[in-house]
Parts: sequence; structure tokens; C-alpha cells
Amino acid sequence: MIRTAQHTSTINHLHESQARWFAINTKYKAEKHITSQLLRQDIIAYTPLLESVHRYGKKVKSHQVPLIHNYVFVKIKKADYVTVLETQYVFRFVKQGQHLISIPEREIQILKQIVGEEYRATLVDTDLYVGDAVEVIGGNLTGLAGKLISTKGNHNMLVELANIGCQFQIEIDAQLLVKKKRSYRA
Repeated sequence: MIRTAQHTSTINHLHESQARWFAINTKYKAEKHITSQLLRQDIIAYTPLLESVHRYGKKVKSHQVPLIHNYVFVKIKKADYVTVLETQYVFRFVKQGQHLISIPEREIQILKQIVGEEYRATLVDTDLYVGDAVEVIGGNLTGLAGKLISTKGNHNMLVELANIGCQFQIEIDAQLLVKKKRSYRA
């Protein structure tokens, strides 16, 4: 019997000249600090932040908190890889198995829409049913697509961002949804 050696190659989306988005795992509550450190080193870094308001008796304080704790997104070339890893409070790059896979620009744009950094005008919609494939056509989440899972007044939609493995279940006004051609019904 002849045995052949299986060649296991590691996928690495780092590129010599083209900057691509990657996720890095960070220390808890250090996301904003890491982002500013990386920006000072001329590395494009992004942390999606939400406004959080707390009431303490008569005082109201607001501050920004990360949408996804322990993660910062960096847009780097191959030469920047070690610099990012050497940054204080950065633990590792997020990988799928042994593979360093880049995050599409579109998914970073979706994160920006979720936290309200981008906005487009609203439009009107048609009839929607549970199981329909839908897309958001107005507000902060414009362009986001998913599956309609409930029709109680506002519409609940489940959205999965494939490359970072996060799911968000959100309530959206029916006027901000449009049915896509492809349906998820069985």
C-alpha cells in the first residue's frame, strides 16, 4: 500500500500591497485604547461604538461602549501584522481554525450602519410574511439583509455576519423593510 502525504495548507488572506480587514481579540474594556494606539501607529483600526446612557439619581451620564466586546477591526497589509500583535492588550488575530481570513468591506459597513455611522433615506414596503428574505431600506441599518422571524407590530429580523460569526436579532419598523426575491420558506 502506498501512502501519500496530505498537504495541509493554511489560508492566509494577508496581502503584500492590498490592505484588508481582520478582527483582533483584545483585553476586555481596552477596545477604545487599542484603537487609538493603532491609529497613532498609522494602522487603520475600527471599533463599532454605541451610545450608552445611565441615570444616577438626578444625573444623566452617557458614554460609548463597544458593540462587540473584546474585538477591534484592523485594515492592514502583511507588513503590519506583527505591529498589531505587539500592541498592548492585543491577544491574537481572530482565525477560523488555522486560517487567517479577511472580513469583507461590506460587513464592516454593516457594523457602521448598526451603530449609526451611516444613514440613507427611507422608502415604503409591500406585504411581508414570516420566512421571507428581507432587506432594510432605510435608517441606520440600510442594506442589511436577513430572514423575517416574527410579525408582531414591528418586524424581528435575524441577521448573521458570516466571517465574524455574530448574530443579531433586532426589531425593525415594517416601513423600513422590503421583501427580497429569494424566500427562506420550506
